[in-house]
Amino acid sequence: MALTCRSIAKMLASTKIQSETPKILASSVGGYVDVARNLDSNEDTVMVGSDASGNCEANSSAKESEPNAICDITSPRRGRVSKRVQSQAITSEKQNERKAKRSSAEYCLLAGVLSSTSQNPIYRNLIKTDLSWGNLPIMKTGTRQRQTFSPTQTEDRLQSWAAIPSKHRNEPSAPSSLRAFIEHISKVNSGPVDVLDRFLVHVSLHASDVFGSENADAMTSCVIDCFDAISDASESFSEIISPWYGEEAFDEANLPFERALQVTSVNLLVAELRFKRCECNDSGDHYNDGVKLDFIVPNLLQCISVMSRYDVSNDQKAILLELKCRCRWLASTYYTWLGHRCNDISVSKDADDVSLEYLDVCLEDLSEYQQLGCEQSIKTPYLVSNDHRHGSHWASLSVDALTKYKTFLLSKVVVSKVRQDFHKISCQLKERVSIDNEPLSITEDQKVELLSLGAQLVNRYKAGTEQSSEKIEELLNDFIVTHGVHLVSRNNHESISHGWEVSIFKSKGKDVWGDVWSAVPSTKTESIEQISLTLLSSPSILQVLSCSLLLSDGDTQPLLSIYSHLISSALESRARLLQQSSAEDRIEKGNMMLLVSKFFVDKLADEMRKEPNEVHHELDDDVGEQTLHSIMQVYLDISHVEPEEQSEEANESQKYPAISELFHSASRLVFAVRQCKGLSTDSRHKLESKYFLGHVKAFVQGKSEFASLVNSVSDKRLKTWQAQLNKKADKICFIANELAELMSQCTTHVDSDGNARVSHLIKGLVGLGDAEHNQNDSRGVASLVQFSESLLWFWNFMNNRIDASSPTENAVKDRLLVSVCATMIALCGSPGVSIDLSSSVSESKYNPTNSDYFDSDNSVNGVFLPDGSVESELQNSKRILARKYCQLTQCISLVFEFGERAACKEGCYPSSKHGPFLSLVTVRTLSSMADEIFVLFAEDIWSEEWPYGARECGSKIDTVLSKAYNSIYGFSLTGQAQSIDSSKNYAPESIIAAAQLFRCVKRVYNKHNRRSPPTKAFEIMEMALPSLDESAVSKAIKEYMFDSDKDVDAVRLNRADTPPGFPEWIIDETQSAIGSNNEDSNCVEILRRGICRELAKGPISHMGSNEPEEGNEGLSEERESTQRYELSLGKKFRAVLDDLSYDPRNIENWMVLSECLGFKADIICDRLVRENDPNITSDFCPPIQPTKTSVARSLDQLYEMQFDGFQELRRNWHPFIGRDLSAYMQYPWSNLNSLRECSKHIESSLSPVPGSENKSETVDLQVWGEIESIFDKAEYTSWANAWAGMFVTALRTMRMKALRVARYLAKKKFGNMHPSEVCEDIGTALYGDLMASAVYGFPMQRMSSHEKRAIAEGTKFYFEEAIESSKSDDYACDSKTESWEVQFMIGKCFEKIASTLREEIYPTEDEQERRLYETTMIEAIQNYAAALSDAQKVEKAGGGQDNKNGGSSHGSREVLYRLHATRFKSLLFAIRQAAEERELAEMEAFRISSTSWFDESNNMQTSMDDVRRQTWDLFVDCVQGLASCRKGIPYFHRAAYRLAQAMHWAPAFHDPRLCFRTGSTEIPPPKRDRISEFFDKASSAECAASVIESLFDKKRAQLVAVWVTTSTAPPPFEVLNDSVRKYDALRLKYIEAFIDTMTLCKRRDKIETFLSWAQSSSQDMSGFYEASAMTFQGGNPGKSLLSGSGFLTKVLRAAMSALAKMVLKDLAAMKKVGINEEARKLLKDDFKLSHNLFLRLHSTPDEILRAAHSNNPLDEVVVAFCRCYISIQSGRINDSIHFDGSIDDAMLSSLLEGASAKAKEMFPTKKNKLKTLKRQAEDTVMN
Repeated sequence: MALTCRSIAKMLASTKIQSETPKILASSVGGYVDVARNLDSNEDTVMVGSDASGNCEANSSAKESEPNAICDITSPRRGRVSKRVQSQAITSEKQNERKAKRSSAEYCLLAGVLSSTSQNPIYRNLIKTDLSWGNLPIMKTGTRQRQTFSPTQTEDRLQSWAAIPSKHRNEPSAPSSLRAFIEHISKVNSGPVDVLDRFLVHVSLHASDVFGSENADAMTSCVIDCFDAISDASESFSEIISPWYGEEAFDEANLPFERALQVTSVNLLVAELRFKRCECNDSGDHYNDGVKLDFIVPNLLQCISVMSRYDVSNDQKAILLELKCRCRWLASTYYTWLGHRCNDISVSKDADDVSLEYLDVCLEDLSEYQQLGCEQSIKTPYLVSNDHRHGSHWASLSVDALTKYKTFLLSKVVVSKVRQDFHKISCQLKERVSIDNEPLSITEDQKVELLSLGAQLVNRYKAGTEQSSEKIEELLNDFIVTHGVHLVSRNNHESISHGWEVSIFKSKGKDVWGDVWSAVPSTKTESIEQISLTLLSSPSILQVLSCSLLLSDGDTQPLLSIYSHLISSALESRARLLQQSSAEDRIEKGNMMLLVSKFFVDKLADEMRKEPNEVHHELDDDVGEQTLHSIMQVYLDISHVEPEEQSEEANESQKYPAISELFHSASRLVFAVRQCKGLSTDSRHKLESKYFLGHVKAFVQGKSEFASLVNSVSDKRLKTWQAQLNKKADKICFIANELAELMSQCTTHVDSDGNARVSHLIKGLVGLGDAEHNQNDSRGVASLVQFSESLLWFWNFMNNRIDASSPTENAVKDRLLVSVCATMIALCGSPGVSIDLSSSVSESKYNPTNSDYFDSDNSVNGVFLPDGSVESELQNSKRILARKYCQLTQCISLVFEFGERAACKEGCYPSSKHGPFLSLVTVRTLSSMADEIFVLFAEDIWSEEWPYGARECGSKIDTVLSKAYNSIYGFSLTGQAQSIDSSKNYAPESIIAAAQLFRCVKRVYNKHNRRSPPTKAFEIMEMALPSLDESAVSKAIKEYMFDSDKDVDAVRLNRADTPPGFPEWIIDETQSAIGSNNEDSNCVEILRRGICRELAKGPISHMGSNEPEEGNEGLSEERESTQRYELSLGKKFRAVLDDLSYDPRNIENWMVLSECLGFKADIICDRLVRENDPNITSDFCPPIQPTKTSVARSLDQLYEMQFDGFQELRRNWHPFIGRDLSAYMQYPWSNLNSLRECSKHIESSLSPVPGSENKSETVDLQVWGEIESIFDKAEYTSWANAWAGMFVTALRTMRMKALRVARYLAKKKFGNMHPSEVCEDIGTALYGDLMASAVYGFPMQRMSSHEKRAIAEGTKFYFEEAIESSKSDDYACDSKTESWEVQFMIGKCFEKIASTLREEIYPTEDEQERRLYETTMIEAIQNYAAALSDAQKVEKAGGGQDNKNGGSSHGSREVLYRLHATRFKSLLFAIRQAAEERELAEMEAFRISSTSWFDESNNMQTSMDDVRRQTWDLFVDCVQGLASCRKGIPYFHRAAYRLAQAMHWAPAFHDPRLCFRTGSTEIPPPKRDRISEFFDKASSAECAASVIESLFDKKRAQLVAVWVTTSTAPPPFEVLNDSVRKYDALRLKYIEAFIDTMTLCKRRDKIETFLSWAQSSSQDMSGFYEASAMTFQGGNPGKSLLSGSGFLTKVLRAAMSALAKMVLKDLAAMKKVGINEEARKLLKDDFKLSHNLFLRLHSTPDEILRAAHSNNPLDEVVVAFCRCYISIQSGRINDSIHFDGSIDDAMLSSLLEGASAKAKEMFPTKKNKLKTLKRQAEDTVMN
């Protein structure tokens, strides 16, 4: 805006006004800038204080610098400055001003919510406006006055008053009046008693006239007091026994009619007045009145009966009939009241019958009275009680009135009958329970009877019936009489919290009210409990009603209406009591009514929360709506209007509910109404609006009280002041929480045309009702203004901590933090209301504009600009709304940042189950604002990018939302640390909330963000989705994947394009499109598909990436981590399955499915203990004995033999059990508890079904029983292994199914994956089944040659198909298959096939045919050679080098090694054959190995007859090839192993006759010279040792120089080797080779050193799982090396066995040469070594004995230890004892015991060395 002279003048004027306005700071007690309400001399202005302490400085500096800047601009010196400098100065000041406003929560809140600033005069005036809260339209809607709850009652009272004749009211000097009597009696009397007597008689004879003209209460007291005075003066009667006036017995003979009339009239009137006082429970003696009436009423009836026999005139007869009517009316009402108060049901029923009888007689007398020509009614004004007696029958007795009363009484008798019938039924039920001693069961007849009882009571007390108010009051009084004492005692219970900070939504009704809660049962169980209690006492009407409906399964909805009317009646009674003069009644009785109303409010809320609540609600009508509004209005008025001192007085002993409890009950009711689907939206909105307005009023008033207390001059060290402050703070917190809860769920919405629709809460607050907002009237927003000002006051109070002198205030600030911040944030979600500006005030001065807040380059400045020169009203409103959303977003950001330290704090509020309060309110508000911004800009709310003009605002929204979501759910969207304990799992509160979370995540992780969103976010969204009927596609996919067909070979060996059993129809199935008319259904469908897609496409988690979970405290870290990984794989698996149900053509998903299954199978295999591993180093060293001749078989015979062996193995083998395979992915194997649950789940699915003849399930059940028997024996390791085998087979079967589908789809050209890649994966998966030659399932077993060959041929097929399809041009996508890598694997397949054909008979020299073994091996070597050539070309073209690290990532070097290692193994196999077959075998090996040479110069073209030379040529070539691998890569461990093996076997290659372990090098120099670099030692064993030692050159954690490395895109061979089991197998092979070599070289020290390394090595994974399984269910883990099977156990036993064998060899050598001094020393050393080895076994004698009884030979360590001991003891080498299975247990135990004792004596430890030396010194023999 251009800076003109006029604008400068206006700015100066405004600055002057502001500078002249006095600024009053708060007292030093508070230390903050208060809301200074300072009036200017010209205007009523209210200045709202500054923001936070930091923001305060920014604001003040901005305001103070503004005038100085303007003065500088307008000063004369200004002209000397250049225009550029002036422009920069103005721009700088403007930027500072904008920055200050953006950092001010006050400015942003007022600008966004009210379109105003704190300097706006209208805003200031509205702050001080005295609001009439009750005059707002919402307060008048559906509300009745407090004292007019029942129009019928008011009408009855008016009729009662109108029934009194006017002459008695207007003519006090009538002859029958009291004044006339006094004038007469004052002239003639016989003393005081005579006066009282005459007065009593006069009043009794003219009762209607006297009471009609005088005060009824005063006259009642006067008459009764006169009667008592006369009785006291009389000596004839005792007051207690006979409270009677005059003659007690008379007849016509001894007493004239006039006197009889006086006696009867006086006694009748006194009885009527006593009964009135007794019934109304007035201040009289209730007990004495009742006792006297028990005597008077029967006597009166007797007197009337006697007087009926008098002979009287017509006039006297009329008087007598009047007395009869009154007397019998008294009897009727008296017996009704008596029956009502009686606890005995039968007596109560009899009393009701008597009452009806007297009422009938009264009606007859009244009819006769009217027939005499008398008046139509008998006036009885003295019977009226405005507070307790309602109805015209009390003011006058007429036929019509008494007939109506009789009808009422007859219906009232129904109650007694219902009670009696209910009592009978409950007795019957109780008797049957006590006899049968079984749970209570109700017969159908009893249900019908109970339903009838309930219906009678419902018809009586339901609303809208005649005299319904009296009946409800009757019901209320009955409840108070029966349960009032229990209500008060429970409310006074010490365990009940009466403060504000109480969890009002988590607590149950019984927790708050105790047993009295069940007195009005809400469930069938509570009703049954009540039956046993009602046998001893009379049940209340509500008990009978509730129990009858619940036990008969009747409709309980009418109870809601009855509860609401009971609440209304209680509150109305309380309102009447508050107007009485008696303080005791006002407090005691009034609070009892308040307590009763609170009880039924809680009952009402509890009932409304029950399901189902979709039916039409009893409260959803005009009467019900008015009742709800009245309840809310009265409760809020009680809480706000009535002084707290009165409540404190009434609650001194916590006898009655405190104000906080009324708030809690109202809050519960509102929450229940909001959740009740049966109520209409309009009803809910009205109640919410009234509730909201009441709390806004309370908040504004509470702020004033709080501020007054804070600013008071009281000593803040006093506990009284501190307690008051804390109490008010608690109240403010509760109110603010309720306000934030409501506002955060009722935010402003934007119409499709861009107009803002404020919520019903704000409409009700500003007085709009249902009309649109009137921008021309600013008075209606005063309530909103004062609410905003109150919030800002608390905001400033919390922000200022500098001068606070009271620690209590700081503590209160922390307590207010969450509630106030949440309320401010919630209020930010309600823009749309503006303060109108007066025409006299400059609009540009106080109206917030874009230029005042946004920088000039902000994109929001350019939105909604007009196309022409004139801006339309719609465009202007859109621009204003966009500005408001930006400012309110900034306000939320500031407030949330300030309160972020409490963002995870939980509180007591309705939605606590959905997360911390502040964060939850922030999420609600910002999510709603985000949606409305998209609507405002006419863009799809599901868009992943913010619209232009809202990107900065949107980015801030997403940033704050990310922080809030982190505080609630514990996942980070922006990289911040996790904020909450992951053990708390909150679910989104609705589908809308889940959809908003989804949209936020998609916006944060849009196409510009390459990171993957957290999986936890989508898992949390999934929790909010409703259950869905499974689609046909989903069912078909699951049936295919989980099919439990046991023919696993059909799955993995079938080569057809279409997978067997796959439902091809799903490929062409089209899913239902999104776009139905139901918006909620669309949202659910979009969300469900989106979540499925995101969960499916996210990366598979790796081991250890998931956070620990609760409930796994008993698990070790390894098992717990593995379980988490298994569960994450299961989640991923299910997510992909769900996504496939929407898109079954997605090849990537099928591949991910196979990966999940494969990964789980691999981690189980890695942790599986293999108890029967073969000796993997059997051919590392030459054997001692030559190979025996094998049985020669033809190829067909070999095939047949192998197939028979395969069939034999399969006979008792089971791949898995169960009806489907889903359980194997659902349950983790690593947790034995979970595995136990899986076992039970599968067993339950296999339970025999009657009529079922499924043989497979029967076999499965038998297998399950066999496995379960292993568990029963406590052999938990074997039990877990049994299940592991089936897990692996089931998982691999499902994996192959998924891969077959992916291959099928790829060949059909669906998706972007080349078939070669899928075929490569299938081949890799199949080859993995060949590893370790193990067959999983139950029981696990060695793989037969037939099965191995079948799998290898199938693997070869898919690898060949991968190469073939990779060369095809039929597919659009490029193949990523490296042909040389696959070619290499084909060579390995041929090698595997050849290994099954070695036993074929050799053809004779005359036969030209070749063995299939030979041709297959040649194929293998040719494929290796081709792969090597291609690999070298690829590496040369790429210019790269193969990996120099350890592992299997060596590129072409790996292929080179495999080529020459295979050649070497074929030669080794040949020379190991028996002598008669060796020559044929060596010739075959020459043909195989000569296919490819490492160095052609080694091919000497030797004659075919010279087999020895040919073999040596090939041996040399292979050794050179292997050596080249080792030279190129020092870490190439495989080459080192093969070279060492070659050195061992070198003499045998020279001459197979040397194939024994002599270790001598008898190779002629010409041959040795060709590989002289390796033969530099005295023997071939030493040469081998020098090579193998390189892998054990130093101590390593893994014991041997072997590493596992994984490249980014590993080839199949690397994938197969990247497993723990393969790694352990390699290590074990190398370790055993090393030990064997050191044994041959007699290097005991090397083995002992290695043993010490192994002893300190970490536990291996399989060994750990074996040991930890033993501890399951309290088992003993055991440490014995005799029973362990893990990797480390095998290593230790191998080293120890080698040392023990060396000891045994020493003993054998000593036996030959005899015992000499050197031998004794060696024997002692061997004994010490064998003792150390024995100790390292960690085996008890019992464990050693069990090993001795097994079929295996006794461990060499035990044998060496015992033999050394025997030799030392005997002084010679004694081997006469044979340590085999036949050794005697006693002898072995004795030897072990003696050897151990001898070892301790000879080799004492440091601990007992001194004791041993002392013992030896004292031993004469030893000396």
